[in-house]
Amino acid sequence: MKFNQVAADLQHQAVQDGYARIRLPRGLALSLSIKEEGQRVLAAGRPDAYPSPDELDTVTRAFGVPVSTDPAKHNVGGWKVITWRWIEHEPAHQPDLLPAQPVYP
Repeated sequence: MKFNQVAADLQHQAVQDGYARIRLPRGLALSLSIKEEGQRVLAAGRPDAYPSPDELDTVTRAFGVPVSTDPAKHNVGGWKVITWRWIEHEPAHQPDLLPAQPVYP
């Protein structure tokens, strides 16, 4: 299964349920929570070691983590976890708010 598809499925479930998680075959576990007002918390971890830099790059790209988001390291119950927190903003383009097209004679 392609990683982008895993990310899309996890995001879809998190949008519906507010939270989603998966453990991948090589042991990497991912969780995504979506809170009110678009706050997102993404976590990637393993019980024995932090995810590799390549894995972190793949995760941030697939989930669309803003480049300006700083990751945080945690050691939770023996798990080595990296988390990212950001606010997902709605697109600025809102056609409903644009003025109607002028009608010229």
